[in-house]
This record gives sequence, structure tokens and C-alpha cells, in this order.
Amino acid sequence: MSFDCQINEQADQPTPSIRTHSAVKDLPAALERALRAITLNLEELGRFPSGAPFAGYFNMDMQNLDVVVEFPVAKQVLGRAIFKVGPSRGGKRLLLCTSGRITKLTQPTTH
Repeated sequence: MSFDCQINEQADQPTPSIRTHSAVKDLPAALERALRAITLNLEELGRFPSGAPFAGYFNMDMQNLDVVVEFPVAKQVLGRAIFKVGPSRGGKRLLLCTSGRITKLTQPTTH
């Protein structure tokens, strides 16, 4: 597996999002469901994502991760029952891209 890690500056942008809970083992399916729901609803509104999706994690409970899935859009859209829309605040972002299969997650370490 290979990793690419970058720190970049991101401007404020509107982002439809879905917040959900999932066990780590079910995370790929949960992310796919959330992203599919956002894109299908955006298409119904005549809008499309303007960048790569991203996820934020609010805890480290591997059996019940609290995760938000977001998709940036070029113009503000109204929230719908399936998702809410808010600004993703600008600032420094850590971007980690992986290629290959993730087979095991480990606890983070500090240096």
C-alpha cells in the first residue's frame, strides 16, 4: 500500500453532508451509501460535486465510529431531509491519499 500526505490551504466552501455511525468493518459500505445519497440528491437538484469527497471522524470507537461524509459543491444548495448543508470552514487541511487495500487500522501514535 502506498501513501501520499499533503498539507494544503482550503477556502470556505458549501458542503452537503451526512453524519452517521458505523463499525470500522462496515465503514466502506457506510461511506458508499452516504456518498451515493448525496450525489443522487444533488443530481435531482441539478447540481454536481465540485471536488473530492471527504470524511471527518469525531471519536475512536471502532465499533461505533461517529463520522460525517461531505461533498463540496460550487454553489450553495438547500438542505434536504437526507442531508444538511453547511460551510466547510477554510484553513489548513491534511490530505492523506492511499492506494491499495486497507486491511487493518491501528491506534494513532504521537511523536
